[in-house]
Amino acid sequence: MDGQFENPYQVTTEYVFDPETGRLSEARTWHSSGAGTSVTNSVSYQYLANSDLVEKITAKSNGSTVMTSSKIWDCGYRLRLTGTGLGSSGPALWSFEYEYDNVDRRTRAKLADSLAWNYQYDDRNQVVSGKRVWWDTTPVVGRHRPSILTLKSRYVLLRRCATHYFACHGR
Repeated sequence: MDGQFENPYQVTTEYVFDPETGRLSEARTWHSSGAGTSVTNSVSYQYLANSDLVEKITAKSNGSTVMTSSKIWDCGYRLRLTGTGLGSSGPALWSFEYEYDNVDRRTRAKLADSLAWNYQYDDRNQVVSGKRVWWDTTPVVGRHRPSILTLKSRYVLLRRCATHYFACHGR
């Protein structure tokens, strides 16, 4: 046991760190019951060899695996694929596959539902657009709502928010 935290709800969380690397290897949660204290939940972390990058996360409840999340990295630092499923080998809840350009900017995120997000950048490496498309790059009709604002619209939105804040707070 490396560290514990108790709260007023009678829940204790213990964090276990690998003595060689200092990385978090497991988090466990207990709760108090009439019969005593028992381990109820845990999350364990496995890391990529010779790295601080998480490769697998396993969540357990009362000893049974309820969720597993896996990550695949390339070039030693870029997330290429991630997915989470039920149990130790159950159906995927979600997954993402990422593509990058030659300067390591994420240019595409492919989702498990055959949709993808394509990202574009300005000359300062800031995301300036994100468009939802099908995997074959056909635009998604009727389901597309831009979630990434252009720089100009972000500025206008921030200015409106600031104006409203100062008007409401008398500054």
